[in-house]
Amino acid sequence: MDKNIAAFMRDDVNTVGVRFFKDTRFTEDHHTKGTFTLLGEDYPAQYSDKVYTYITDIAFKEGDIATVIVAGIPRHVKIVRVDDDLAIDPKDSIEYKWVVSKLSIAEYEENIRKNKALTDLIAGAYKKNLRQQMKQVLLAELSDEAREQLLSITNTKDIKL
Repeated sequence: MDKNIAAFMRDDVNTVGVRFFKDTRFTEDHHTKGTFTLLGEDYPAQYSDKVYTYITDIAFKEGDIATVIVAGIPRHVKIVRVDDDLAIDPKDSIEYKWVVSKLSIAEYEENIRKNKALTDLIAGAYKKNLRQQMKQVLLAELSDEAREQLLSITNTKDIKL
């Protein structure tokens, strides 16, 4: 019996070509080089030289990241080819595996943007507060006359002590 009969019976599936991400910390420089885009920036990445075919019912575009299972272990892959239909031979002796899911980077990128905005706001407030505290400490040590003179020179109205 055909090993991929279930895929051939479905009208909602197609095949995709994927390359596996390689851990660049431990590999030599003999894998396909490319980039991975995150937060609008391209990061260097290395991928498997071979393109592997998987079956999917998920809508992908080239460059998307997906999860597949290899020997029981989830692995991330980059989609490098999207076929309009099943690009496998019905009599093929290979049982093609299925894509598990699409990895959505959008939520991660949104969290990073929010954290940056919060950090920028907090840093501004912190700096303003620190500056205010410094003025209060310095002015508290001055006589009333010296305080008035300093406020006049610095064009500062009044600082609450």
